Amino acid sequence: MAKCTICGSDVFETVYEGHIRIGKFGNFSEKPLKVSRCCNCMAQSLPSIIGDHATFYESEEYRREVDEGSDATNYFRQHDGEQMKHFAVVGTSMFRDRVVADIGCGAGSFLDYIRGTCKTAIGVEPALHYRKSLVERGYTAYPYTSDALREHQNMVDIAVSFSVIEHIQYPLEFLREIYALVKPGGKVVVSTPNAEDILLDFIPEAYAPFFYRKAHLWYFNAQALENLLRTAGFQELRILPFHRFGFGNFITWVRDKRPAGDSHFDSISRTMDAVWKSELERTLRCDYLYAIAEKGK
Repeated sequence: MAKCTICGSDVFETVYEGHIRIGKFGNFSEKPLKVSRCCNCMAQSLPSIIGDHATFYESEEYRREVDEGSDATNYFRQHDGEQMKHFAVVGTSMFRDRVVADIGCGAGSFLDYIRGTCKTAIGVEPALHYRKSLVERGYTAYPYTSDALREHQNMVDIAVSFSVIEHIQYPLEFLREIYALVKPGGKVVVSTPNAEDILLDFIPEAYAPFFYRKAHLWYFNAQALENLLRTAGFQELRILPFHRFGFGNFITWVRDKRPAGDSHFDSISRTMDAVWKSELERTLRCDYLYAIAEKGK
């Protein structure tokens, strides 16, 4: 295997070998694939089966795989509800009167929520149909961070990138571009699935083929995410663990080997949700990680 593109190490270990998810639940790869973990920076990587990544993520094929389609209305249906979870973790006050860039913003659900609070909202999104919608709604939008840098280098107060880093072929270069976009003293907020999700240990035979998926090339635990951000130059870093689903989702996975989302298994599972989520977040066995880091002054 080639050297790790994050830290340069050539020492890896296999953490999973098997079929992976292609798009929705129930669709899996024809051939087994191997997920490797760098023994130095702890990031896990999946060999790409995509080809040209830029073309793929700009395409309608990718949007169909994640059940979004090419219409902004479908994107809002899929993602508007997620925004409250972001605010539950990072709050809202940090965005007031700030220049905010959303990197990988899709059709702009998050931007719509903060538009009346922040000073300036900038969207970065490779998909043309979403970018067109953003511009029609009055946003400044660019296909890639490198394009935004031409006008906004060292000018952005806060850059957010929710559920994007795992898709990127070269995550270190991706974060270094965001670093250049953010002003000295500015912040970046990143979120990604947690590679130490409790279900990976509890029912690996059912959950791993769902967790590892075609569109996600990288998988980070708290240590690996911190290592990545520090290597990109960010400082004053905080990892904020977050578990999105209640105890009912866990029970459904154990019983039926399938996701239940936010639905409740029964009244007992509902009463356990707060304790369940709190304990998984405390032990870093939650399903999602957020990180807030700062660019030095």
